Amino acid sequence: MDTAQSSEPVQPIESWVQLCDRWETSGNYLGACDAALLGLEQHPEARALQYRAVLNLSRSGASKHARQLWLQYRLQPQRDDPSFRGGLEENIAALGARLDREEAHLGDATQRSTGLKKAAQHYETIYRRNTSPFPGINAAVLHELSGNSVQARELAAHVAAESSKINPKSQEEAYQLAADRAAANLLLGDLDAARVCIEHAAALAGNVMAIASTRKQLIQICDRKGIDHAIVSALRNRTVIHYTGHMIAAEGMPGRFPARAEARVAERIRAELANHDVGYGYGSLACGADTLIVESLLDRGGDVNVVLPFETESFLKESVANGGAQWPERFHQCLRRVEVIHATEGEYNGDAEVFAYASRLAMGLAIVRAQQLCSEVVQLAVWDGQDTRERAGTFVDIQVWRRHNLKTVTIGSEGNLPGNVRSAKPQRRAAHALPPRKVRAIMFGDFHGFSRLTDRQMLTFYQHVMHRVALILDKYASEIITRNTWGDGIFLVFGDLGAAARCALELQSELSRLDLRALELPGSLGLRLGLDAGAVFEIRDPILKSTAFTGGHVMRTARLEPSTPPGEVYVTEAFAALVTLLEPRDFTCEYVGMMKTPKNYGRLRTYLLRRRANGGSA
Repeated sequence: MDTAQSSEPVQPIESWVQLCDRWETSGNYLGACDAALLGLEQHPEARALQYRAVLNLSRSGASKHARQLWLQYRLQPQRDDPSFRGGLEENIAALGARLDREEAHLGDATQRSTGLKKAAQHYETIYRRNTSPFPGINAAVLHELSGNSVQARELAAHVAAESSKINPKSQEEAYQLAADRAAANLLLGDLDAARVCIEHAAALAGNVMAIASTRKQLIQICDRKGIDHAIVSALRNRTVIHYTGHMIAAEGMPGRFPARAEARVAERIRAELANHDVGYGYGSLACGADTLIVESLLDRGGDVNVVLPFETESFLKESVANGGAQWPERFHQCLRRVEVIHATEGEYNGDAEVFAYASRLAMGLAIVRAQQLCSEVVQLAVWDGQDTRERAGTFVDIQVWRRHNLKTVTIGSEGNLPGNVRSAKPQRRAAHALPPRKVRAIMFGDFHGFSRLTDRQMLTFYQHVMHRVALILDKYASEIITRNTWGDGIFLVFGDLGAAARCALELQSELSRLDLRALELPGSLGLRLGLDAGAVFEIRDPILKSTAFTGGHVMRTARLEPSTPPGEVYVTEAFAALVTLLEPRDFTCEYVGMMKTPKNYGRLRTYLLRRRANGGSA
């Protein structure tokens, strides 16, 4: 999730492009974006990397930041370039139209039709210039979505006829032609022809990002024309799972997952992974169910992200070694082949809250990945069928998942533990026990340009600007557990993540209405806000004589805030993942990139928080 790497070896542009290609082929938008942005630190004028950075930001849903970079790079297509048709410059032109389209979808509903018409005309201009089917079909789809069905059908008919005459030079081109014909036939209402083209595209598909893009477009057409989504079912990416399950009992001991059931459970896991065509997994790596699922998923060539609740060696001792002598080696074999995220720092201290937090983090990350891939997301649980009152564990995970109306597939663990006996070992407290962790949302903020204010301006700042801030914070007083301020700095801890998100966005909205120049304050004065969410320690501040919080997440938020542009709210990946579990789903998080942080803290995978547009796509 985060990395302490602060510098990268200098590589030629083509090496960075190839790295982008590898990430794109695997369906990792964020990895492709990071590769492009890191390459641009070494080659700031490389148009190929500028294009990849903006494209993959757009693909990840970060439309606002993508537009900002498009303008920053002055990434206008060079239409007179001899290689315009089918080359980088045509792709750049189409990217500009794509940004218009995304801007229209995310804008106010009353202006959406106008925005879609603008994007349709943009694509159509490119199509009329070079007759490439791709901008043509995008223009047709946008005309349909904006209400111009006549123009949509005219363009769709032309694309269907012309694309059938093209002899593709590669499998990738053949896929795109089949996808374009599928969309054209859906627009024309020829469902039989559309179905044949979709199946043809599915047979040719090799790039998961292309599949996601095609599916989103075809589903948009289906929604507009009242066509059953089942027609698109042949073309889809592999399923994303959040996995959970009981730890295995030592040989001969009773438990929720007895050792004698391992082979049968492993067989059922393999069957369910195949049945749901699972290719991506998010969960932990305890002995028993977790490890069996990860092993099976890796055997399928799957992409696994393991979320450990605390440091690796402590987790090995607490949740792996107790299964028996074979499990530590299997644990290490898996670790070498997966991506690992540590939800908290340090060793286990007998606190179940870190397990619950890690599980929710894994769930959120799975949902985010499925959204990016336009694929199905399910939960796979190895469970004994018994309800419990524990604070964390398989049953709790299942309840959380089902509360969000998401599908859970359960596999019986053949547990043989008496119903009135708890299988979880009692929470132990170390001799020098740390206080229990609590999941909280942390906000840091300060005002860009504050240090350059004159004495008189500082008085005005406190009388008007900070007064506005205080009024907003008073509205959230019941959700703010602790607050602090120094100079222009703001530090808040919230008991509820949704309240933190609403408060941050309301602060920026309220301050945007201030007429700074009328107050004789510099127009560049702006609030920077950073948010994180995680399991932190609640302490008693000996100086302030009040409740305070400390831990790695507090430090991380403090390092994130200075990288935030004035007027915006940046959040960590953990916060972005947990936002997906909020109801109602009022927020969305746009990926920004691996942001450099001050004081050699490294890089943080960072998102822009915003409200979800009514009726828009995120």
